Amino acid sequence: MTKLEGLHTLNFNQAVSRKDSEVSKTMNDEEKFIVVSDKVKEEMSRLRRMRSLQLCYQPINRLPHEQMKVIFHNVWSLHSHFDNLVADPNFMSAEVIAVAESKLYPNELDEKYTTDSYSMIRCDQLHLTGNQCLPHGIVIYYKDENLTLIDLTRI
Repeated sequence: MTKLEGLHTLNFNQAVSRKDSEVSKTMNDEEKFIVVSDKVKEEMSRLRRMRSLQLCYQPINRLPHEQMKVIFHNVWSLHSHFDNLVADPNFMSAEVIAVAESKLYPNELDEKYTTDSYSMIRCDQLHLTGNQCLPHGIVIYYKDENLTLIDLTRI
């Protein structure tokens, strides 16, 4: 496959929106622009058959169960990213998940941000000046009831 044979696919995939791409401008002019060569078809078929990507790291959810897994993540608002966090198998395989910049208000209920698998400790930012949004806050989720954790309210 030559550079030109893959060029149109690259252009189409990197377009921010359909109207920005040269492909759509030409397609709107009702010209036949995209022609998939046999070499491109073969390469796509090969990639689909052999789609084995060797990772340069071992995902957390594949580490041995006897190893304790601790994750620290700057979530930049638990309001926006809680669903993503609980849907990620890497996060959900950890015994401890520490979340920075949770941005939870002290009067918000824990129930909106808990799961059945984890206990939760919150350390919300309590003081605001003026009309600020909450820039801070820490939430720690942990699985094992026997874990000894630092009392964050004293920090």
